[in-house]
Amino acid sequence: MKFFLRIPYPWCTTMKAALGQVFIATILTGLSYARPVEPGTLATKQVKTKRTANMAFPVSGKVVDEKGLPLPGVTIRLNSTNRGTTTDVSGNFMINADADTDVLTFSFIGYENQIVTIGTTRTFNIQLKVSAANNLTEVTVIGYGTTTRSNVSSAVSTVKGDALNERPTSSSVLQGLAGKVSGVNIMNNSGRPGGAPAIKIRGNGSITTSNEPLYVIDGVVGADITTIDPSIIESLDVLKDAASAAIYGARGANGVVLVTTKRGKSGAADISFNNTIGFNSLQRKIDLIDANGFVEVIKRLAKYQNPGDPQAPGSTRMDDLFTGNYVPRYNTDWQEESTRLAVLNNHSLTISGGKEGLSIMANVTYRNQQGILLNAYDRQLKGYMNLGWDVKPWVHIDMRLNAGGGQNNDVGSDGFTLTGLRQLYDFPAIFPVQYADGTYSRKDDVVGLERSENPVRLFNGIKNVNGRTFSSANLGFTFHLTDKLDLITTGSAQTNAGYNLYYADRQLAA
Repeated sequence: MKFFLRIPYPWCTTMKAALGQVFIATILTGLSYARPVEPGTLATKQVKTKRTANMAFPVSGKVVDEKGLPLPGVTIRLNSTNRGTTTDVSGNFMINADADTDVLTFSFIGYENQIVTIGTTRTFNIQLKVSAANNLTEVTVIGYGTTTRSNVSSAVSTVKGDALNERPTSSSVLQGLAGKVSGVNIMNNSGRPGGAPAIKIRGNGSITTSNEPLYVIDGVVGADITTIDPSIIESLDVLKDAASAAIYGARGANGVVLVTTKRGKSGAADISFNNTIGFNSLQRKIDLIDANGFVEVIKRLAKYQNPGDPQAPGSTRMDDLFTGNYVPRYNTDWQEESTRLAVLNNHSLTISGGKEGLSIMANVTYRNQQGILLNAYDRQLKGYMNLGWDVKPWVHIDMRLNAGGGQNNDVGSDGFTLTGLRQLYDFPAIFPVQYADGTYSRKDDVVGLERSENPVRLFNGIKNVNGRTFSSANLGFTFHLTDKLDLITTGSAQTNAGYNLYYADRQLAA
């Protein structure tokens, strides 16, 4: 910035008359030039000022809500640094910025974040908008009906159906619910495909009895949550305290999970097909003794058992297993041989539509999930349909049907006490999966070892299939007695049946 400082001198009046107009040469920043100076003033040297790059400057403003009311406690953060501040009780703020290119982020719970670039502006008036996820007029299902979220005083959490399907490889509703609701702990009790996880709401409610919550699906109390596919769920409400679950009595002591399924919508028919594919594999192997280490172990065992003749135990397959001086021919990694890259396929077909006074929605889902153990699998087929019909202006009918079945092959149990899963880590590495003649190796091929099959033989030779079928029906009538009074009556029925099919090759452990 360049400027002249003019200082009046009264005593120069006489000189003004004598000298007339005076030119004073001023040298500024290396440049010389002449400039006329009015009589009665004294020219001084120009001063040049500038702001350095790292010189901070203040930025201030006010933050209000959609109604123009000040918002105290709003967080303002300077993105280029860790510098930040909050608004006072009047919504005002002040923060030091470093450059015009700096960016300010305004955030407050329940409101959408707002980001602004400073530029040449030094005072900001910010208006924050209410976040769409914080809609207090949202309908929430409670034990005895529905209400708006702003009127809920008990511990109720709601999860939308879309959130349950964010994990497309989730095989059940509970797996999709994991991590979505505070105070709800979901654990996988089994690694086999199709294994149902356990759920606990606010910790253990009992030491000796089940801690499972009560499930209510479309008004059917005590329904089986595993019969519902996540793709047909509209919303899921978790009642976590005694006040919200009181209507269910002692059955709701461990909490209540309310499931509302989707309904058809009026309009043209909508057909959608969804296909999901996923992969699972053994992520980490256990470090086990190799073939040479096992030979050393059995040599030491022989020396301990027969000090006078310290030779390794004999074998009926000596030439197949060893070269000279007990050098093993094989070093089998049984964890590699007994596992695989497991593929998950999920196919879902949904048809919905309707017209005035009538709506229908139908869904068919088929799921085929392989386990990482050989021949382990879980297969499920589920069908669902609901119908809404305004029979008369004063009566409405709701009907829901759900049916399906599934099978899973539990290869971890072989019925011979020594399971295939145990042999996976216990079977010695000196044995091959099969000898050159095509026969499977067995542990007692080495004299003195126990009689058991190798894990690959067990997984291939045993089928332990657990199956089930299920069905449920729900029929409800709503009578509109007055504008403010409805009479609702419902009836439901459900069936469940299970079976087990066990097959083992007769040559196993023969």
